[in-house]
Amino acid sequence: MAKSCNQKLKILYLLELLRERSQDEQMVSMQEIIDFLEEKGIQAERKSIYDDMDALRYYGLDIRYNRKRPGGYYLVTERQPENAAKPKVQEPEHDQTDTDKENRKRLKLLCERSVQSFVEQQLGRVVNVKEKDENYVILTVEQSVDARFFGWLVSMEKKVKLIKPKKVTGAFRDYLKGIVKEYKE
Repeated sequence: MAKSCNQKLKILYLLELLRERSQDEQMVSMQEIIDFLEEKGIQAERKSIYDDMDALRYYGLDIRYNRKRPGGYYLVTERQPENAAKPKVQEPEHDQTDTDKENRKRLKLLCERSVQSFVEQQLGRVVNVKEKDENYVILTVEQSVDARFFGWLVSMEKKVKLIKPKKVTGAFRDYLKGIVKEYKE
């Protein structure tokens, strides 16, 4: 339940602030977010703001965080044209069965920025996005780990790399070795 009558507006105010600052090509720090919300009569803690950022990302907004000083959050306003070339990759299809939910793991993927939006759309359950450098981000996703996911990962070539957990990267390596073994003469 909302602590104040304005509490339900918090995520909308957060989006408004990100849009305003992004137009001016400025980033907004966590303290600036907290101060802005206080001006609107909303008490907010860092954890709840992180959750709101994740909700906005899940909604489809490309919100990024820059660690360099002065660091902060910003909304990427650049939209790719509809006819822009996208990798021709089939989405990993998953049925929402109990087994599927049990197989979900929290994975870290090193992803080229050029395919970040595409990967986020394909996988859907992006928990976190961290800036690696100007060319790469690290996506934390919740994903079922099975042959379909491994096949999808192969189809992304070198644009997406599974980096954690080590147990899953080992299983992926074994999956690839099994395929190579099938085609050895």
